[in-house]
Amino acid sequence: MDGHHGAQEACEEEEEQNTDSAGILNLSDEILLCILNHLPVCDLLLNVANVCQKLRTLCYDKTLLSEVCFSDHYLANDMMVVRTIEKLSNHVQSLSLNGCYWLSGSTLKQLSRCRQVTQLDVTGCRLTTVRLSHLLSSLSLLRCLAFDVTSGFISSQLSSEAVDTLSRLEELRQSLLTPSYGVVPYCAKLRKLMLQFDISDVTRDGVGVSCQLMVGQSSVPHYQQLEEFTARLAPGEVNQTLLLLYWLSSVSTFPSVSECSWCPYLVQTLLTGLLLGPWPRAWGKEVT
Repeated sequence: MDGHHGAQEACEEEEEQNTDSAGILNLSDEILLCILNHLPVCDLLLNVANVCQKLRTLCYDKTLLSEVCFSDHYLANDMMVVRTIEKLSNHVQSLSLNGCYWLSGSTLKQLSRCRQVTQLDVTGCRLTTVRLSHLLSSLSLLRCLAFDVTSGFISSQLSSEAVDTLSRLEELRQSLLTPSYGVVPYCAKLRKLMLQFDISDVTRDGVGVSCQLMVGQSSVPHYQQLEEFTARLAPGEVNQTLLLLYWLSSVSTFPSVSECSWCPYLVQTLLTGLLLGPWPRAWGKEVT
């Protein structure tokens, strides 16, 4: 019996050794990085990195932290996001919080710690003009920005440091929820401008929305370096009118109709709208 018991223990010991030798930590770093790449960044830095030194080193690999997206992390509360930002702030270069409407303003303020960020997407976030200004003032390396222009946006609240950052932007994606030029007047070096017009013709109180106040208020530069100008419109006259104002005030030259990628109806609307003037002299265009 003693011999049988000893043999059983030896078999169990051998099985444990075989199991250990086939454990996940014995996989190559390349395979482990592929596996870790499928984990939410919060779990990666707050949990997995604490397992052992090997996993900690891999969790901070630049391939995992250079581009970070919180958009699908619905279980990540404010505290988790703040702690995660503290850990990745010196590594991340592209940061997206697109659609993270549940995060508080104080949490979004922590994004200013990510000084190496060149691409930032805060579309759908609860971001006031003051908070946006604070972020832009801290992110001097920023070259691509995506955000919402809401009814509370006041361009005069942008600091001089924020304006300096905007002046270096090369790509801007601006979702307009209210008639406004947003930050476009400060972005003279844009190569890519993407606009989303989502303004209702009527407010919640039943009051009609108008773009009248925007006429003559534009200081939008005529972009000489602009390579791509795209727009998406929700239904409504206000959205069409506002697109026309942007088109007139920001694009240096008109493409020919044959080169335009927009639908023929929209092109016709724009060209017809050119005859509606009078427009400010700064918007003068020659249509051939």
